[in-house]
Amino acid sequence: MMNWTRRHSFIAGVGLILIANVIVLVGVIYNRSGVPDSVLKLSQRELQVPYSGRWNADNSGMSLKLLLRSTGPLNVGGSGEEGNAALFGKVKLAELGFDVSAPIDTEQGRSRLRKQRSRQVFLVLEFNGRAYQQAVELAKKIEVDELNKKQPTTLAREQNASSRLFIVDAGVNRETLRAKYPDTAQYSIVRGQIRLMVIYGHNKQTMLTGYVNKMGVERINVPIAFRSVFEPMQRIVQKNSYSAENDGRPPFEATIAFGKRLEPWIVTVSTKETQ
Repeated sequence: MMNWTRRHSFIAGVGLILIANVIVLVGVIYNRSGVPDSVLKLSQRELQVPYSGRWNADNSGMSLKLLLRSTGPLNVGGSGEEGNAALFGKVKLAELGFDVSAPIDTEQGRSRLRKQRSRQVFLVLEFNGRAYQQAVELAKKIEVDELNKKQPTTLAREQNASSRLFIVDAGVNRETLRAKYPDTAQYSIVRGQIRLMVIYGHNKQTMLTGYVNKMGVERINVPIAFRSVFEPMQRIVQKNSYSAENDGRPPFEATIAFGKRLEPWIVTVSTKETQ
């Protein structure tokens, strides 16, 4: 009886694994079927190759981190290349379904605002567009006040190294956002979560904003076919290798498609100079 139970438990476990793998495979096939929702041509500026250290030498998988930047009243995380920093104002939060009616000038009102759960939304990613041009213009103004020219200037980093991929909008209807941003070579739509946040300005003025606390897409898996392109890049030491032309990262261009489920995959990779 014991052997019978163990045998059936083993079979059931294997069956569940097979079913789960089939479900994942069907999802991948569906996502990549037909015409992609969008196709972006990103570079090492937007896709971070993981460093291959002793701690992950046995890791057989590889994924590229998507470097996103913020657009909003605050510059969260300095350069905004830490992933999920994007700020939205009160009007946008109301459009996304948040209750913003509580008074923000009382502790009870602020507590009520903070207790609201995150909301699932669609996020718009803009590549090399207006948001990036505004960042370049801001860097030009900052450069005037920079005195230590021995270090890379803000403008040099902005023009040659910083990510050009920004979170620029959010909405609850995918079709509405696509109609607003029809260029599928510059705008991608992905899933994410937004949460309310009460912040304090420079003059101790209380403000209500929303930030992206979870992205549906943070990393993009590298297929075996492209591993030989990225593996050498993992071993390159980038410390103190910045120049006005690049920041030490080997240049490449990757065509990234976003499918029916808004999930990305790598279509092609080229190691030619893309700066």
